[in-house]
Amino acid sequence: MSKNRFEADSELLLDRLVDRAGGLYAELQRVVEVFAGSGEAKVASDEISQLETTATAWRGLIPVDPAGRQALADDLWDRYGHRLSDCPAITAALGANTRKWSGPTPVVNRTLWSAFVRRELAVGETLFVDGADGTSLFVIARGRVRVVSGDGATTISELGADETVGEMAVITGEPRQGTVIAVRDTVLYELSKADFDHFRIERPAVAQQLLLTLARRMNAPPVRGRRKTAPTNIVIVPAGGEVQADAAQTFVQSFTDFVQRFVSAQLVTADVIDGRLGDGASTATRESVFGQRVDEHLRELEAANDLVMLLVDDDRPTWSRRLLAEADLVLVVGAAGRPPSLSAIEQELFNVARINAGSVEIQLVLVEADHTRIPNGTDAWRASRPVDLSHHGRLANPTDLGRLARFVVGQPCGLTLSGGAVRSLAHLGVLRALEEIAYPIDIVSGTSAGAFVAAQHAYGLRSDEMVTRNIELLGSSGLKFLDLTAPIISIISGRRYGSVLATLFDTTKIEDLWTPFLCTSTDLTSAEVVAHHTGPLTTYLLSSASIPGLLPPVLVEGHLLVDGGVMSNLPVTQLLDTTNVGVLIAASVTSTFYDANEEYNYAELSTRDILKAKFSPWSDPLVAPSVPDVLLRTFEIGAFNVELREQAMVDVLIQPDVAKFGYTNVGALREIAQAGYEAAVDVLETWDRPSIPFT
Repeated sequence: MSKNRFEADSELLLDRLVDRAGGLYAELQRVVEVFAGSGEAKVASDEISQLETTATAWRGLIPVDPAGRQALADDLWDRYGHRLSDCPAITAALGANTRKWSGPTPVVNRTLWSAFVRRELAVGETLFVDGADGTSLFVIARGRVRVVSGDGATTISELGADETVGEMAVITGEPRQGTVIAVRDTVLYELSKADFDHFRIERPAVAQQLLLTLARRMNAPPVRGRRKTAPTNIVIVPAGGEVQADAAQTFVQSFTDFVQRFVSAQLVTADVIDGRLGDGASTATRESVFGQRVDEHLRELEAANDLVMLLVDDDRPTWSRRLLAEADLVLVVGAAGRPPSLSAIEQELFNVARINAGSVEIQLVLVEADHTRIPNGTDAWRASRPVDLSHHGRLANPTDLGRLARFVVGQPCGLTLSGGAVRSLAHLGVLRALEEIAYPIDIVSGTSAGAFVAAQHAYGLRSDEMVTRNIELLGSSGLKFLDLTAPIISIISGRRYGSVLATLFDTTKIEDLWTPFLCTSTDLTSAEVVAHHTGPLTTYLLSSASIPGLLPPVLVEGHLLVDGGVMSNLPVTQLLDTTNVGVLIAASVTSTFYDANEEYNYAELSTRDILKAKFSPWSDPLVAPSVPDVLLRTFEIGAFNVELREQAMVDVLIQPDVAKFGYTNVGALREIAQAGYEAAVDVLETWDRPSIPFT
């Protein structure tokens, strides 16, 4: 006898339920293990146990019509028989006439497994808000959430799979601290405070495991920057749409090939999905059976790989929106030199980013020709794209690909260089030592003269080139760029130093540098340290080194900017506000005390005494600190306590001994650089260097 439609459909549906239950069971098993330890995460290998445990999660797949439900119940009985009598969750989920299932309905045994409730958050959806009561805690099974301050202005952390969120309010009874928003489509498992309190009393080991997890987190070393879980799903959006899609795909293929040498990674396109699951799979709606198969396949890829590169297709908006909802990180990839127009999917992406505090992190990658000397035109690309960072990459350059890969996984290697006038040229020797051990500098920050050195590295110069150019441009005495002026605003006009900067960098903008770079200035108008990530490089290098009294403040958009070292002479915080880092090295030439090894012989400095000592051959020479030395040391001391806090956040601190060199002693440039090199070598030789990804 032929089967009716419901019978035929129910057999297929039952197979789907079994497969779905297996996946859900593995998901829940991991959640329980994260929350309560491996002792609670028992393995159920048989299908009926997995169906029973996950019934509340798969019940949405059951047909609405009574006949379909009954056919599914009959198929369940035919397959599992009397074992269903001990499955109250399956019985409740079906709600059908289970007349074949003998015996009274068993009482549900409240277990940790059954207490967790599966929840799904769509991208941009809020889990809870700052100040709310702590009625439950959550374990993230997959996806990513962002914790922001109550006003939404500050990102506190980003959390991903196997992280807990909301547990402190449940334990302490205090209001929520922070608002939690889904950065991408996210699956969480919720445990109510009532259930937590129940298990805390009935199963003390469960509560003990959670408290142990929290204690480890609280006792861990302070997190630099924002706490952030490494991403897996990297969504690639070709900038400019179809016109540049080929260039983006070529770059992404090269990038995937590169990272596959180090980690498990796959490049997934719409064509790949259609080839694996059947024509039209990539464009199927998420609600359809076909679309659910695509979702399941993407989940499997995410679980099986360290990185999954998912390429957007502007001609397939359904596919593209699906990917953006699953993105841990978005890379917008464009071809440098092409028109920086926005594609339709980019417009949609950036419109969401502008209004949603929970929007995914977006970085811009411009593919440069292999022969490019220095990129340009990045500002036009960024003008209509509110990206967090921008990068420049060449297909055949492993340095560029490695740098991008470390940014993608949230582990770039950073370097911060302090100010200190001519003494900061010791950083040239530090760079030489880092080159010798092949330490990759993925992002560099600096202030004052430290910014001057950092910018040269970001521009692409090697340390030996820098030494040669700096001697050539600064002169052997330093007088070459000390152009005195009427002492109304400053002693030095700064025109010659500006000319030195223009000779080195021409009209380059910060965002055009090969290596991500930032420098800092002190804003006299707003009384704060300002970090410069974009804009004219020479302008901000000049402002970063404009020592009050010596050089005039730099006027930018109504703000007076002076030397960044006035408030913070080692810009570690500003670098960490830009990005998380894997390893951070800092070099500081700040002295802990003033080495007054000269026998000063001045008392009252009358004009007569000064002129006599200066020009009379019969008078003892005047021995006194210079105006620049006094001013520079004053600012150095003023920011010293701030610098100590900054130093505490780095992995490696290099402190060249340059106290014997004057702040303006350009003639000792080679000796100063050598002192930096020797100090760096001493520190790096004893450094227990960690494994650096993609090297």
